[in-house]
Amino acid sequence: MGEIDVAGVDFNADYSLRNTLGQWTPRVSLSYTQKYDTQLTPDAAVVDMTSRASTLAWSPKWRGTLALGWKNGPYSASVAGRYVGRYLDYQEWGTNTRHLGNFWLADLSATVEIGAAMGAGNTLLGKSYASVAVANVFNSLPDWSHYSYSSLGYDPTQYDIIGRMVQVNVGLRW
Repeated sequence: MGEIDVAGVDFNADYSLRNTLGQWTPRVSLSYTQKYDTQLTPDAAVVDMTSRASTLAWSPKWRGTLALGWKNGPYSASVAGRYVGRYLDYQEWGTNTRHLGNFWLADLSATVEIGAAMGAGNTLLGKSYASVAVANVFNSLPDWSHYSYSSLGYDPTQYDIIGRMVQVNVGLRW
């Protein structure tokens, strides 16, 4: 049997503060991978796969999310930035010098509690809500990659080929 030895630090922090504009919740989540050593068999050499893409096992050195949430009565919104650090592309032959990563994706969302926004006495709409969310707001498309011998053209472990996606919900909680 082989072995994988991983070391790193995960950091999460959030805070909530209130002012006349509402409640604000900034949040940061970071993941730092110090080492990602792989050894496929007991006789194989140990290889550090930190920020070195592989179909077997690897991890970017840095990943993270920065977000800011807001809520004021029946209205709420949030913005988030997702980050993946720089890493060597998948390439099992020759000298690999192609880097991917070091990219940000931005997401937005907003919700209104319809019944509460129209007044507390509105029992017909009660706890109804409407929300809209946009993932990958700027429609950032993935870089070309050698993943799976270039058969897909991008790295599905770190990127999403869909691009911008808008989701609209209307519902009722009870």
